[in-house]
This record gives sequence, structure tokens and C-alpha cells, in this order.
Amino acid sequence: MDAVRHRLIQGFVRDRGQHLGFLRVLCRDAELAEELFQDLSVVVIEKIDAFDVSRDFGAWVRGIARNLHRRALETRRERVRPQAVYDPALVDAVLAAYESRAAAEMEEKADHAERLQRCLEQLPPRHRELVRDRYESNLPIQKIAEIRSRTESAVETVLSRIRAALLQCIRQKARAVS
Repeated sequence: MDAVRHRLIQGFVRDRGQHLGFLRVLCRDAELAEELFQDLSVVVIEKIDAFDVSRDFGAWVRGIARNLHRRALETRRERVRPQAVYDPALVDAVLAAYESRAAAEMEEKADHAERLQRCLEQLPPRHRELVRDRYESNLPIQKIAEIRSRTESAVETVLSRIRAALLQCIRQKARAVS
């Protein structure tokens, strides 16, 4: 679970702008949004082990943010500007917009992964093995060089060329679809 937990927390940090933006849209008060983001960060880290990895992590985080926002409005009314009234219809609309965006991003990632898989299949077998060793087995360059009786520099050079070829292939396949 540690690797999964680490990956989820990294994703949360990476998507900080999205989460903060979501809170800003809900709150319409930048100061309150910043405060709630801090609370959100604490809750996400405390409850990360309870997250069901088969679910959408972004939706889970937005659900927590929504609950924090609702509670903040209930308990801190004197600090909230008058226009920042809790409107369930508005919150639902904002949530739907974010979910739609998340779904589109997931579809885009799936398309990218499919293109990558097709490009990997076009590589010579020894290059596929090298990619598998480095990225699936997560072997260090030093170990790969040792296994293949190559220098570390040679392995790094080949991997760099493979990455460049894969990127070019993925871009060509994306343009072909467009």
C-alpha cells in the first residue's frame, strides 16, 4: 500500500491547482479556499489508506472538498462574504463540470496509453526488453548495463533514442486520428 499511497499523494500534490481552483469556484472567497485547501490536504493524507483504488481519486478528493466547504459555511458564516452562500445546485453544477473534465482526461490518457502500446509493439524485441527492464521491472541503469554487458552510458543512450522514437510514433498516431 505504501507505493500506492505514495503515488496518490504525488498525484494530489501535482493536481494542487485543480483542487484549489475547485475550492475557489465553490467558495468565491480566495482566503477561505486557501484555508480549506490546507484542511483538504490534511484530510486526504489522514484518510488516504481508506481510499478505494478502484474509484476515481479526483472525485474522492472533490467529495471531501465539497464536505469541507459545506461545513465551513455552516460554522464560519461570519467570515464568509454574503455572496458565498451554499447553493447545492451550484455545487452540483461545478462538480458535474469537474467530473466531465476528469472523464475527458481519463479518456485522453487511455488513448495515449493505447497509442504507446501500439508504438511499443513496433519496437524491435531487444528494445522492448530494454524498456520492460527499465520501466516495468524498474531496474536501475547500472543493473541493466551489467545484465546486457554494456556500459551505463550506452544503455542510457539507447533508452534516450527509444523514448524519442516512441514520442514521435505517439505524435504521428495522434495526428492520424485528428
